[in-house]
Amino acid sequence: IKCFILRVKKNENEVEYINPFENYNLKFEMDMFNNETKLNNERFSASLFVTFNESDFLKYDNINYDTMFKDIISTEYSDSYGQAINYFILNLLCAYDKKKDEEMLDCAIKTASWLYEKNNTDVNFLNKMQALYRRQSLSEEEIEKILQIKEATNNNEIIIGCSILLGEKHTYNHYMKKLSQERREEFLIYPISHLLNT
Repeated sequence: IKCFILRVKKNENEVEYINPFENYNLKFEMDMFNNETKLNNERFSASLFVTFNESDFLKYDNINYDTMFKDIISTEYSDSYGQAINYFILNLLCAYDKKKDEEMLDCAIKTASWLYEKNNTDVNFLNKMQALYRRQSLSEEEIEKILQIKEATNNNEIIIGCSILLGEKHTYNHYMKKLSQERREEFLIYPISHLLNT
């Protein structure tokens, strides 16, 4: 059994070990590296749990997804925090696609839904949809919204994501060819590309 435990320095001579799933009202800050400026962005309040990556979800046995979700939504929202939550959702979906743990999917759906309520961007909507897609067929209203996003954007990657959710393989193939080799390889790492095989 592998457990995620925090080792906290109390003073020069003492350390304390904390299970963050039992004591989840701890306060944390983080920053994110900006690839364009090669600098870290300003620090912002964040849940410790948004730093989990795919391998963390697959490795640790003591994860409590309900606690994780509650801690994420109890932290003050900011645009930078929203970006970190998006990475959290994508990592969690990648782990779910390997492990098929329904608690993972529940957490991804709830977190993506909450994030879309906080910031109703097209990307946040599509991430919510790709989480739901793993559980159930999308509603006519949801499909209509995806069609509207696809028709209104000139972002090839958003069009590709919409095409996957709509089952439009010809559109997917057409726009994938428009991406550079580097972007194509990166896109295929995203969990939405896993839906091509469903």
